[in-house]
Amino acid sequence: VTVIDTTTSTAPSPVTSLSDITHMPQPADLAVQGNYLYVANQANSDQFTVLDISNPANPQWVASITDSLLDGAYRIHVRGDFAYVSASSASTVAAIDISDPTHPRIAGSVTDPALSITTGLDLDPTGRYVIATSPRKSTEFNPKLPPYPGSPGGPTDTGTISEIQLDPSPIAVAIA
Repeated sequence: VTVIDTTTSTAPSPVTSLSDITHMPQPADLAVQGNYLYVANQANSDQFTVLDISNPANPQWVASITDSLLDGAYRIHVRGDFAYVSASSASTVAAIDISDPTHPRIAGSVTDPALSITTGLDLDPTGRYVIATSPRKSTEFNPKLPPYPGSPGGPTDTGTISEIQLDPSPIAVAIA
């Protein structure tokens, strides 16, 4: 992970780099929120890592999670108290509670063949849905890609877009 000073947008400059094969063995995607950097790692260990970047010149490891639901962690999107991670090998999108970044925990997940090799992940503007994309159809389990659709020798069409509703059954609590 390289921290870059973008104070002068026409002349960004590197501040420092952090190489940590224990906690970031195969970083695939990053997301920043506040003083924390969240890392999705494709490796089978420390698949989700939190770094404290409050001092950009000296980023520090805070916590990591390893779980089979995160196998092949590839994309990450952070909003509010949750980090959403697509895990391509597990065909899963997991919601990780980061309300306390020093103790992240998996709050929930969806596993479905349509989420195999998820390469795109985002939240809709309302924050009610996670949108995940895959270059595979939900019925394809191991297509040989590349070549990709439209390229010579590639399939004519493929891909899946999944919409995952967040908190489909909200909890109602009344304190009298």
